[in-house]
Amino acid sequence: MIIWNQNIKPEKDFLSDLESFIVANHKSKDHYFTTYYNNDGLDENLKQLLGSFYKDQIKSMMIDLGVHGFVSYRTTYWVQMYNSNTTAHNIHTHFGEDSYISWVHILNSPKQKCFFFVNSNGEKTYPENQGSYDMFAFPSWALHGVDPVKEKDVNRIIVAGNIYFKDR
Repeated sequence: MIIWNQNIKPEKDFLSDLESFIVANHKSKDHYFTTYYNNDGLDENLKQLLGSFYKDQIKSMMIDLGVHGFVSYRTTYWVQMYNSNTTAHNIHTHFGEDSYISWVHILNSPKQKCFFFVNSNGEKTYPENQGSYDMFAFPSWALHGVDPVKEKDVNRIIVAGNIYFKDR
């Protein structure tokens, strides 16, 4: 189901700035943290941090997939954090949002593989490359979710997004 993957390690300042933002804004400690529902209200510094880093990463992905220069596209992104005290992320897709490609960049990972796809029989499959710094893309229609983190004292931090194709 993975259509693209790379291991991309951001600069240390990127990770520390992102983690500081999450810690300062994570109010409901038993629920996973997400900025998904608040993309328009994201802190301007966070928007700039994410936008400047992921612009080049998404361009590289689109070049590798043969899309860059062929169609116009835009991307959205959000930040999430899970740990052994928080909820998991239920099975879902991103296709109803008119996106074509979804992506996840795992910045800090437990040893456990948490991200999974679900097939038509309800069976989970876990992609191989989902350690720290692994970034991968998949079709937005693919059913996927995140298991609860079992490992103690580890924050699973990710940046995820969708890519939307648009007319030239």
